[in-house]
Amino acid sequence: MQDAIAVKGYLRGWDWQYLIILDACRYDTFADIAQERGWDTPLKLDTQCHLTAWWYRKFWSRVDNDIHLISANPVPFSASRGWNAYRRFKSAIWADPAGRAVKAQPELAAIWADCKAGGWSIFEPAFALRIFEAVKQPGERYLIHLMPPHLPFLGPKGRTLFKRLGLSIDGDRYIYKAVQGYGREGNWDELRACYKENVEYALDAVLAYWHLFADGKTAITSDHAEIVGEIAPWDGEGLYRHAKWAKIPELFAVLRTVPWLEMKT
Repeated sequence: MQDAIAVKGYLRGWDWQYLIILDACRYDTFADIAQERGWDTPLKLDTQCHLTAWWYRKFWSRVDNDIHLISANPVPFSASRGWNAYRRFKSAIWADPAGRAVKAQPELAAIWADCKAGGWSIFEPAFALRIFEAVKQPGERYLIHLMPPHLPFLGPKGRTLFKRLGLSIDGDRYIYKAVQGYGREGNWDELRACYKENVEYALDAVLAYWHLFADGKTAITSDHAEIVGEIAPWDGEGLYRHAKWAKIPELFAVLRTVPWLEMKT
């Protein structure tokens, strides 16, 4: 891929202590936010992946490592989709109320109860970050996989839109179909704004817990990106999704291009 660097050396390298994954994060949107905030320009990496499952299978399912995993995405805990990649980590917690570790550990279940009382979605990034705060061990390495900017939209604009569309922020079987349909009605600028807000929402959650990352190098990246309004070559209409398009070169090029930013403590 032009101008993109192979991702493997960055993921499997040993010079970061904390790796934060923003699921489905586009390079261009992240780069715009970084510029607005006065951050360094992120590197452009080629993940060669368009799905979380591919990313875990490609980079994390075959080699044991000394990294602890905290993931709001269930894929690495799935045998069929993620090859049970969680077994390759030193420890692994699915940051969801249904996660085995959350149900089995009272202190983690208490965090979820507190989040639920505050009206949080199960995809709330602060839930995973609060789990990290509870289990963090000095000197250990962590991969923390957050769900935003992947749907659902969790920012104020996005929540308002979801309410208008009758969609749940805790997930909906038809969420992508509904959002894409809304875009095809002529609302792509609004969806791009909601998507960008979702990236910012995840970043603001990380910054709220930045004290947890002050003792080591922290990098932010993504497993794959998202199609937000790019045109489908078969019907000339816009798309919102990331599944299926590995065989369409112009769409796959967007989906496999993600940011890599080493944050300054």
